[in-house]
Amino acid sequence: MAVYATVEDMVERFGESELIQLSDRLEPYARVVVRPVVDAALADASAEIEGYVQSRYPLPLSSTPRVLTRICCDLARKHLHRDRPTDAVAKDAESARQQLRAIARGELALEGTAGAPAPAADVRRSGPDRVFSSDTLAGL
Repeated sequence: MAVYATVEDMVERFGESELIQLSDRLEPYARVVVRPVVDAALADASAEIEGYVQSRYPLPLSSTPRVLTRICCDLARKHLHRDRPTDAVAKDAESARQQLRAIARGELALEGTAGAPAPAADVRRSGPDRVFSSDTLAGL
């Protein structure tokens, strides 16, 4: 499974002090970003992303679109807040999920990715006429 964002992406988006508060959970507090805690949240968010994206794009993706990095950060941030997300954090995570649903439905395309399956097409067949039908089997 690919991970669509890094700890550095999280620090860039939300600031080091917020990540310290969310990841430094054990006393005595180290007052640093605890990378394994953030990495676990990013892995959970990436797994959720792949659940949506795999219906439309072959995995692994050749590159990580910026929209997936942002979505991953928003979902991971909510995971880090555990049971106490603020309204803004919950709203950002729900917005991220709405975008993932749009990607899965094909309403939102991922930039820089190739190989998206075409929408379902009208399937037609050609060949000889049927040998057995209700007419040819009538009365048997």
